[in-house]
Amino acid sequence: LRGAMWCAFNIIRAAFEIATIVRKEGVQAIYSNTIGVLPGAVAAKLTRVPHIWHIHEIIVKPRWLARVLAAFTALFSTSIIVVSKAVADHLAGTCRKTAAKIKVIYNGIPLEAFEKADGLPVRREFGLSEKSVLICMVGRISLWKGQDCLIEAVHMLRDVGLTDFKVLIVGDVFRGNEWILSSLKEKVRSLRLNDRVIFTGYRTDSPSIIKAADLVVIPSVLPDPLPTVALEAMACSKPVIASAVGGLPEIVEDGVTGVLVPPNDPKALADKIMLLAKNRELRESMGKHGRERFDRMFSLERFAAEIEAVISDSLTRKKSTRIRNH
Repeated sequence: LRGAMWCAFNIIRAAFEIATIVRKEGVQAIYSNTIGVLPGAVAAKLTRVPHIWHIHEIIVKPRWLARVLAAFTALFSTSIIVVSKAVADHLAGTCRKTAAKIKVIYNGIPLEAFEKADGLPVRREFGLSEKSVLICMVGRISLWKGQDCLIEAVHMLRDVGLTDFKVLIVGDVFRGNEWILSSLKEKVRSLRLNDRVIFTGYRTDSPSIIKAADLVVIPSVLPDPLPTVALEAMACSKPVIASAVGGLPEIVEDGVTGVLVPPNDPKALADKIMLLAKNRELRESMGKHGRERFDRMFSLERFAAEIEAVISDSLTRKKSTRIRNH
């Protein structure tokens, strides 16, 4: 309770500070990024300027918090940008009043780092030959990201005869969640997979790691709104094996740019990894189609233009309202 009260106090204090800046500088609109950032929404209400809220999250639990934040979003937004249809459906399903304000805009990422990336040093670092299959998972280590499911799938792969491969689990935990990483490492030891699964920890060279990989796995257990790593894989022309949850089915075209599997199903995941690991031609075809899909749907230029259009529309509607009121 004490923490909640302190949080509320800071939100209100920040809102008034932002409102002061808005009035002093003649700010015409406020843009808030992620549903956890509340002060801008309150400041926009105080100053009567348009508020554009960019929502990335799918909050499943606790249900009461999801409802409160969705209602708050509906009340304090001029426009709502969401990163996927999955987020749109979840938000509108939680609070119907948000539906009329929602605009789906897929994230875009800059290509330069991925086009310049060199995967060869990474393959050398981990002792991989040209023929070795490198399976890569990049992301925060968390219970819902599915690292546990991937480890179980790898165990099945060894049992069915896939030999020349390695799995890189790239990423780290938030402070206080170190036990998750410890339990995953213990599982790898108990299944005798130390020669197959490598925990790299936090890395700053994810473009090079993805470039070095033969396929990228995203085995999320809970809805993942729009995982950036899937876009990064497509930018590098790599096939993606992903859970069919959240925004992933909107990114991965099943059977064309990668494959979708049921969430938390190690057997299905192992089968699809085996399919792609043994078929280089299929991997290259999916990677090629993935890059084409990226260029059509997830470019940074398209992303910027659509964000700008929403902000411009919000300002135009606010101006029209003022003229009518006058």
